[in-house]
Amino acid sequence: MTPSTSGLQNQTPYFDSFRATGKLASRIFQKFCQSKLANHPGRGIHRLAIALSQGYSLNRREQLVSVSHPQNPQALQALALDQAGIQYAGAKNWKKHFGEVGFEPALPSNILNTLNAPCPYWKGKKIKETHLLTLIPATINGNPFTLNTLEELIRKPHGGINATKFRHYCEYVREEIGNNITTHSYWILLTKDVLPYSQGHSFDWQTTLIRKSYEVPKAIEIATAALMHQVETGERLLSDHRDTYTRASEKVISNRWHVGLGSFESSGLSITHISTTSGYDNHGLIVARRL
Repeated sequence: MTPSTSGLQNQTPYFDSFRATGKLASRIFQKFCQSKLANHPGRGIHRLAIALSQGYSLNRREQLVSVSHPQNPQALQALALDQAGIQYAGAKNWKKHFGEVGFEPALPSNILNTLNAPCPYWKGKKIKETHLLTLIPATINGNPFTLNTLEELIRKPHGGINATKFRHYCEYVREEIGNNITTHSYWILLTKDVLPYSQGHSFDWQTTLIRKSYEVPKAIEIATAALMHQVETGERLLSDHRDTYTRASEKVISNRWHVGLGSFESSGLSITHISTTSGYDNHGLIVARRL
């Protein structure tokens, strides 16, 4: 006997959310109502999300992100990313390696479309192949998240797996911006490498390469994305084999030198200060989109 759906339909947040996602979700919703899960909407909605992500092509999985759970929409977004094979670093990754980060903001509803779109910088690649999707938290274990905090965290990830350090941490950077707090948690989409043709030029010239909706990221954003990727995968970006550095948006030493990050060796990441005007061959530019 088919379970009654009247109780589910009376819970308007559930019913309206599925009704609002269009024909695809409506068809799945009807199947859902005919199943035994209809009597357990709190659990069933997550199983429905799995059905959505597994049973339809990638572009249709985008519908999943639009299905709002009244208690935890972030769980559905995380499930959509997992099922689509997207690598990212969110609250669950922070908890796994370093601790609790508290509130995790929802991603844009079109995030899967964005990640599967052509990369504007590397021809023939998709954004998900050339960018890192990373949560920048406001707090970690109840304490403000700063560059100096990150320095301590990466030395002792849970389980000791892929521990690293700042092998060089410029005192000017530490003192001038190391304790700058992040006022709120947010997501950032950051290129894995310096932009093509960005090396060997001044900062002003490099900014001419920046496309619409992109900007120069902060030092804490670059370091966080690179180090979360390293602790998750063991892969070091801005690696030492090319001695590659990127400029960050901040300046130190009377606003004359850009903060530079790179040359990520087995002994750790280097954070230094580099010339704003000189065009050294190993100084490039990473860019990012805040979501």
